[in-house]
Amino acid sequence: MRFDLAPEVNHYYATYDDSDGIGILFEHTESADIAMTQGEGDLDALGRPCDPALRGLYGFPMSPDRTTYLVFDPDSGEVVHRTEQRQPDLLWTRQLNAMDWSTEGRIDPTVHHTVHQGWRPEAVTQKMLALYGDRVDRTLLPSEETAPLVVTSSMPDLDVVAVHELAMDDFPSSPIFVPRDPGADPTKSRYAGSHPGGHDGYVVVPVMNDDGFRVEVYDAGAVDKGPVATAAKPGMTVPFVLHAAWMPRVAGVDPGIRRNRFADELDRLDELPDDLARLATEVADDLAAGAPLR
Repeated sequence: MRFDLAPEVNHYYATYDDSDGIGILFEHTESADIAMTQGEGDLDALGRPCDPALRGLYGFPMSPDRTTYLVFDPDSGEVVHRTEQRQPDLLWTRQLNAMDWSTEGRIDPTVHHTVHQGWRPEAVTQKMLALYGDRVDRTLLPSEETAPLVVTSSMPDLDVVAVHELAMDDFPSSPIFVPRDPGADPTKSRYAGSHPGGHDGYVVVPVMNDDGFRVEVYDAGAVDKGPVATAAKPGMTVPFVLHAAWMPRVAGVDPGIRRNRFADELDRLDELPDDLARLATEVADDLAAGAPLR
């Protein structure tokens, strides 16, 4: 059986209940090229010299975010349901999602939480636009940058039902769904039998900002009301990150467990170009000596 899908897809998630067909949520990465980075002399989407501080930053999407939900009939080979979310006036630069990975949440997902970093012309270079040419509809590009958003969409119709706007200088990372009561009996949830998937918990968003790193916590049923709690430390900064995860508990590393050294993985150095092989050897030597990585 063959199904044709477009445009390009980077993330996809199946609904566990396939009694009425195989339902899959697709997060497309249309006109997104993270392999192209900013370099010296680059101009941004507005024709301005790129900020030297952003040198090495990957290219942000040149098209608005597109998400689709498809239900496939494996017997007929047909798509029996299709919903598409694409709002050029609102949703740009999606930074993954806060997926409810509980069994109940995946059997009956009713909402989908996402973070969108906004249209950031300083993160799109002219060389990217030139390479993609007419594949980019420039009439959809906003005239100025837009703020990052925390968004809740309904499932399976993908209507935007809640939006919270962050500050323009915020850079949110991937949101995380945290169950309201980890390990509790899902049949006793206040949403049991009605809205189990994605509602009964919190959406946690790490936010990077030059003034300090913070973590915001939203009620998953009302992200538009803003964070219900925030952990922050003014002046604290963290390295640039894209993804994050929640764990039900923190477990210390057992010092008795043997861990492979980086040097143990270098048995195929001869397959690397000389310069990369030399660099890998230097990293192994630094790690063995306890020196900080350069």
